[in-house]
Amino acid sequence: MILGNSMNGASLAVERYLSEVRERRDEIETALCLGASSATAASPALRQAFRAALIPTTNTMAAAGLVTLP
Repeated sequence: MILGNSMNGASLAVERYLSEVRERRDEIETALCLGASSATAASPALRQAFRAALIPTTNTMAAAGLVTLP
């Protein structure tokens, strides 16, 4: 179960990260041209990717809490 949830979260994070980088390409390239490191330039996209990847796990934990705590 843990492995399956980890794979789900990782695949969501990678998919969202790649789409965010594609959408923010001009912004990232501008930051790189102005001297930002690659990690700094891509950090907003990475933050969004992690946030999106944690949503299914958080929802599952919330549902499990509702079922076991009443």
